[in-house]
Amino acid sequence: MTDSCDSEYDNPGSIKDFGSFFVKMSGVQIALGICVALGSVGSYIPQWIKIFRKNSVVGISVFTIFLTTINQFLSTVNVSIFRFPVLLGCSQYGFHQCGSALLGFIQIVGLWLIYFPIFQLFLLYHGLDSNQNPLTDKKLKKEYLLAWILYIIVIVLDLVLVFVSVYTIAKLGACNSKTRMFAKFIGYIGSFNNFFQYLPQIYKTYKMKTAGSYSIPTLLIQAPGGLVNVYFLAFVAKENISTWLTYFCADIQQWVLLILLLYYFFKEKKQLKIKKNLENQSENKVDFEEDEDQIENQNKIQNKIQNEIEIETETENETQKLLNRKDDGIDFSLEKGKIN
Repeated sequence: MTDSCDSEYDNPGSIKDFGSFFVKMSGVQIALGICVALGSVGSYIPQWIKIFRKNSVVGISVFTIFLTTINQFLSTVNVSIFRFPVLLGCSQYGFHQCGSALLGFIQIVGLWLIYFPIFQLFLLYHGLDSNQNPLTDKKLKKEYLLAWILYIIVIVLDLVLVFVSVYTIAKLGACNSKTRMFAKFIGYIGSFNNFFQYLPQIYKTYKMKTAGSYSIPTLLIQAPGGLVNVYFLAFVAKENISTWLTYFCADIQQWVLLILLLYYFFKEKKQLKIKKNLENQSENKVDFEEDEDQIENQNKIQNKIQNEIEIETETENETQKLLNRKDDGIDFSLEKGKIN
């Protein structure tokens, strides 16, 4: 970052030309920045879709959502202060000239804007989960209450940070050393917080042995993209280390969580396949037994019919014999009468 704030400027009102704050980027770097911004923001879309599709947030840690929401807002405050002179420069030169210098800012703010509603989705669908699971209703209601408490903390903290940031810039100026120290302090808090950001989710996934409603495609985009994101923020956008360090810490944990989720996903898939094969074998066995019963019944019927035929044949033979004997007796009587 071409940082004129380190020079004689303490009050943005005394600066006549903000063009010195713009970062010069090549076409390739601008294209990379746009791709990183779109990829980072778009990576949360699969998570939205999975929550909507499953109508559930089972398997998602509210503590990870809480920490992530705070971290992203801390990063938003941090980059807003450091990029405030650039924002003022946009009013002088227009967005077409300052836009490339704001790519890092747009990306970070965009991440916060698209992730924050996930907290509301968690509150909405966690309430539905507690109503649909009467056996664990008491436990889920405690978690639901905790989620609301954490959500209120986020809202209060965000409002306090906005007030302090606006007051500091208005009172001291964006380039004042104290203002910049405050921005760095916010960034380092986010970095420290990021060391624990995904640990609750890693623990919950390990405990449940399933991905649940957590989106694997989201992490498949974020984990590799996180490395590109850190590179862009640190070496292309020239953001302060307190800005990009938080994303580097989070990316390491994302890789750990991704490996864990993939392991349980394929393990669960394998178990379902085995279960399905066993069910098919059981169905085939039942069908085979039913076929055997049908064949046995058919054989019994055929044997019964055969026996009836044989009995009927024997009866006919006996009747025929009796008739023959009767005929022989009549013939014998006639012959005897003739002789007499």
